[in-house]
Amino acid sequence: MFKRVVNYKGFWKGVLLHSCAFLVIQLLVFWVGANFSTDFFRDWSLKIYVFLLLASGIAGFGLAYSIFWRKLKEQDYRDKR
Repeated sequence: MFKRVVNYKGFWKGVLLHSCAFLVIQLLVFWVGANFSTDFFRDWSLKIYVFLLLASGIAGFGLAYSIFWRKLKEQDYRDKR
């Protein structure tokens, strides 16, 4: 099932879109936590940016995988009827 989901048309586009959305949300939450400081982006190290990219990529992959997995399961159920 994993190969079917990953190779499904539009899956990687969904991963990219969801990852970008998670990244924007994470940055906004951290920026609000820093009281909208203008030094917010300058004070962070490269490790934090890499962590945010990795975390948002994992979250985007998980969300897209669950969406497409459900879509394929529903198609399989409909085809069996």
